[in-house]
Amino acid sequence: MTAAIADTPQDIWVGITMGKRKLGYMRWATIPEEREGLPGAELSLQARLQLPLGTEFADLELSGSGWLDAAEGLREFSLSLRSADYEMRAEGQVQRNELICRIITGESEMPIRIPIDRRLMLGGGFGLDAFALPQLEPGQTIYMQAMDPTTLSVGRAEIRALARETIHFWDGTSAECLRVETTLGGFTTVAWVNDRNEVLRAETPLGLVLERIAPIQAVQYYARKPAGQKKPEPVSPEQLGAFAVPTSGPAPGRDAVSMRVRVSGINPDWIPEELPWQRRSGDILEITRPDPPGSLPSASAAVSDMSRFLHGDPFITTDVPDVRETAGRLTEDIEPLWEKARAINRWVYQEIEKERVITLPSAADVLRQRRGDCSEHSLLAVALMRAAGIPARIAVGIAWSDTLRAFGYHAWVEAWVHGQWYPMDPTFGQDLADATHIKLLDGSIDAWTRLIPFAGKIQVEILRVEPEAQQAAPADAKSVSQPSEEQRP
Repeated sequence: MTAAIADTPQDIWVGITMGKRKLGYMRWATIPEEREGLPGAELSLQARLQLPLGTEFADLELSGSGWLDAAEGLREFSLSLRSADYEMRAEGQVQRNELICRIITGESEMPIRIPIDRRLMLGGGFGLDAFALPQLEPGQTIYMQAMDPTTLSVGRAEIRALARETIHFWDGTSAECLRVETTLGGFTTVAWVNDRNEVLRAETPLGLVLERIAPIQAVQYYARKPAGQKKPEPVSPEQLGAFAVPTSGPAPGRDAVSMRVRVSGINPDWIPEELPWQRRSGDILEITRPDPPGSLPSASAAVSDMSRFLHGDPFITTDVPDVRETAGRLTEDIEPLWEKARAINRWVYQEIEKERVITLPSAADVLRQRRGDCSEHSLLAVALMRAAGIPARIAVGIAWSDTLRAFGYHAWVEAWVHGQWYPMDPTFGQDLADATHIKLLDGSIDAWTRLIPFAGKIQVEILRVEPEAQQAAPADAKSVSQPSEEQRP
């Protein structure tokens, strides 16, 4: 780590833009502070912005503090993330080779421990890491562990010093900077750092640009939603394009029961190869909406241990009393597992208001707040299913959006019934997810961060799509609800 942060205070304000639109501002400051005779700096962070999420903008407030050892990096931190009525807080400190944290969401608290190397840098997708790096020269490359404060994930970061460049600012001034590229979890940010290790500009792969501004300009970059305005501001077609997956071929619909696509721009081996409803051969995917359980024999493939799909985690709060009571009430008079899963899936679709938010909530929070997007719907549905004794997990990938006229990133549910995973979509109200759902990975709500290698790279060519009208419906098939436009991804 650089000793500069232990010698000189910093107070940096940056405006955040996407194209020509101002999204918000961020401020971070460091004050030299010794602890137990060790040089370091106290760090504070504040951000307010409106991020495009699907077809709407969502408000996000981020604040935090921490202490950085000049030699060893991040030693302790606290963080608060708020969007709409959701708030997530996290606190942590490094003890030897372990990051010990606790996550507080609503009334839920969950401890977690993450193994780390001794040195840990503060990372993330906004280019903030560069201010606490060692002094680098063009051509140098170093590797360090980094923690992303917005996801509480730790990974190995590659930091490359590329070249010295002159950058120009809004007020006509310019500065000589070192261009630094940081890659963490497949996500590469570029930052321009002056000789005092101050980050003056940063760019992210998703099109966000951070550039130093005067403090008085912050109000020009972030405007709160007027009092009484409930409907979020729509995202422009140009901004939508940054979050849509480039798509060609015939447009499918929500009634698609079969679809054949070619995927390009990424390594096809990243995509799950053998699922009952999604099969891959090279770069070709065949997706078929499965028949309901009962009309199919049990799958031959078996999972040796399903217990991990019945237990909770910091976000899938299966053991919270309200979650268990709700699951019991929804399924108390139902015996077949599939019917229990359907009852939960439909209840979540009907009870949770569709609203774009940017959070890391717990299922208990979603149950209490009764609002959210596909992440919140899927999180609550999985927690309720697990509490009802149904192995379940969150699937993350892409699904067709009529608004985007392309595929968009989406989350849904998989329930394990009769020896097979069945895709269900509580956001769309589908007992069986339609064939436009392309799964890329699964996990908890933190699985979204693993989509980063796909962002801006994956492309889809639709080769064939078969709507339900062209295929006779099974005798025991249930109707599939059609979501309204604002409920789509």
